[in-house]
Amino acid sequence: MAVNQITQRDVRYGIKHGLDTDGFCEKYGCTNDEFERRIRNLYRHGASAILDEIHANAKKRNRAGGAKSLLKNAPPPAGSALSAPDLAQSTIDDIAISSEPVALTTNPKDPSPLQALRTQERQQSDEVISLESEHKSIARRHREYIRQLRQIQEDLIKIKADFETKAAEYQTIVEANNQLVLQMNQISQTRSEKVALLEETRRSIESLTTIVICAYENGTIEPLEKASDFELDESGSDTRYTDLLSRAECEDLRLKDIRILSRMLSIVHNATRRVEPIFENTSLEPFFQTLQSI
Repeated sequence: MAVNQITQRDVRYGIKHGLDTDGFCEKYGCTNDEFERRIRNLYRHGASAILDEIHANAKKRNRAGGAKSLLKNAPPPAGSALSAPDLAQSTIDDIAISSEPVALTTNPKDPSPLQALRTQERQQSDEVISLESEHKSIARRHREYIRQLRQIQEDLIKIKADFETKAAEYQTIVEANNQLVLQMNQISQTRSEKVALLEETRRSIESLTTIVICAYENGTIEPLEKASDFELDESGSDTRYTDLLSRAECEDLRLKDIRILSRMLSIVHNATRRVEPIFENTSLEPFFQTLQSI
């Protein structure tokens, strides 16, 4: 049998019957290095222990062989012959020495079918051992995957809990914000109503407020109190001035007085608010009242 055909069953059988490294090499026709390589291939993680057992067989054999050799080769006392008991003991020692483990060989008388079955049995045993080793390796990976899956599952549970917490916070903030939006809309609507009411009140105030317009001797005409939203509109005063020059009511007036009257008449006519004219030259007031009613 070649060394690469040695099975674990063959190794255990040889160790049981006392084979050492030399015995295995003699039996399978290989060198020590080839035999040890085969052992390490068969027993990847337990090769050192198997080799220690084989080396222990060699030590046992050396110790037994050394003791028996001393007894067997010791010369008898001079002038004496071996007695019957001594001869018997010597014969027993010889048998013990010759009974040392020897290399196992296949029985050549085994029938061919039996030999084939034994070979098949060894191959099947190797396959079973290999499958068991592969199964253990896969089982270790399986357990590692299960551990990782459980860890991931725990992480997912934590993530789910965190997500649910954040989702609840999000919903609370959304609802609170919706309330703020409703309040803002209500305030905006109320404000619009208040603005409209304010504008109406201001218009009412303007309609009831009289703006006093003063006409001075130097020709200046201006409001007694400044109003930011009121402007004097004198458009049409030139036409009125020309018309007043031809009226009999104005024959006794100076030209600058006629100009002041024409301007004041235009301002009052164009005003969109109530105005009250006041003349520094009070003598112009009757003329103004007369001309305004024409």
